[in-house]
Amino acid sequence: MSLFEGTLVATPHGQCKVEDLVPGAQLLDPQGSVHTVAWLRRRRYAEDEARERAAPICVRAGALGPGLPHQDLWLSADHGLLLDAYIVNANALINNRSVHLVGTLHLPAQFSLYDIETTRPAALVAHGVPIEASPHLRSIGPLETTDDFGARPRVASARLLPRHLARRFEIAYEPPAFTPLKPLLDALP
Repeated sequence: MSLFEGTLVATPHGQCKVEDLVPGAQLLDPQGSVHTVAWLRRRRYAEDEARERAAPICVRAGALGPGLPHQDLWLSADHGLLLDAYIVNANALINNRSVHLVGTLHLPAQFSLYDIETTRPAALVAHGVPIEASPHLRSIGPLETTDDFGARPRVASARLLPRHLARRFEIAYEPPAFTPLKPLLDALP
């Protein structure tokens, strides 16, 4: 779950580029509560193979509503955005218009992705959009949360999107096809 370099995150003193954060920095959640950065990881990409594996998802400016995000937001495919009562992976929103995979031809020759871990589970704000911080990858003490963030269901793929979100992002919604079990069970010896 990573943010592309240049992503602006909300702090008590305004917005800050993700690459300028350090452990101990303070970040704001959507409710305005302060969270402390416990740990940061930077991953650099330069070779084509690594770049292809790390190709981010672009959520275009305004894709989530007027001014949201306020500029294009690039993040890893599995990074969660807080939409309604859900944590939705960025790749689940791909519609090839307002949300799309950034092809390797459009990536810089070199780039970095950043993971931010806070001292307790938190939603953060990037380019004006509520997103999740990285899950606790290390043990850093008792976990607390200031809202129901951790209790939200995760939507990991487009086929799992609730209908209202699928319609909102113009993603074709096909209910899963189920094979009735009774005929199969009746056919057993």
